[in-house]
Amino acid sequence: MSSHLNISVFHYRNHGANYGKIAIGMSVPSDAKSEWQAFWDNLGDPYCNESKNPVYKLLLESSEQSRSHIKT
Repeated sequence: MSSHLNISVFHYRNHGANYGKIAIGMSVPSDAKSEWQAFWDNLGDPYCNESKNPVYKLLLESSEQSRSHIKT
């Protein structure tokens, strides 16, 4: 993975099985989306892009509202 791609969220869940569920949030510049897609496709692991999921959008809105209340 290229060094200009940022992992913003990483969550791993395993309940004693040989596999686990992973949630990864990435900050990918728009000009690097094809590079990111190629990287993930080359891994060969199944994945689901949730960026158009309405719950994800609510989470982002909630996060932005929380940050707007922080004074520096």
